[in-house]
Amino acid sequence: MAQLTALQHREELIGLIEEVTTGKPSAYWVERLQHAGVPCGTLQNYAQVFSDPHLVARDYFVDLPHPKLGPTRVLGSPMRLSRTPVKMQAAAPLLGEHSAEILAEFGYSLADIERLATQGVVFCHVERSETSATSAADSSRRSE
Repeated sequence: MAQLTALQHREELIGLIEEVTTGKPSAYWVERLQHAGVPCGTLQNYAQVFSDPHLVARDYFVDLPHPKLGPTRVLGSPMRLSRTPVKMQAAAPLLGEHSAEILAEFGYSLADIERLATQGVVFCHVERSETSATSAADSSRRSE
């Protein structure tokens, strides 16, 4: 019942909470909330995350190759498995980089993939030497 009431008055509650909490730094509130048993933490931007002493000490970051940006520092895996360590090999793919390959694996024909790309249903990243989704899908089929 209290949850429903809070939800019904959400906008008003947000305003009241912001009015109180914006007067002090986040560390002040995190300390008090944690002391009261409320699980919480400070939201960090990327610069803060990448310079966090705890994460740096745990070697949490990994430098990986990226096709456009070169070596790129990314967040590592929180999993620390001694017998099966996580192997990160590349930074995030470009938008649509694997679309044609994945669609081909699911049985879409080259014509279907090109039609979907032309209609804007999917985006297929095309390298300079490629002129259509065909070469990406062809390379997927050749690797089978």
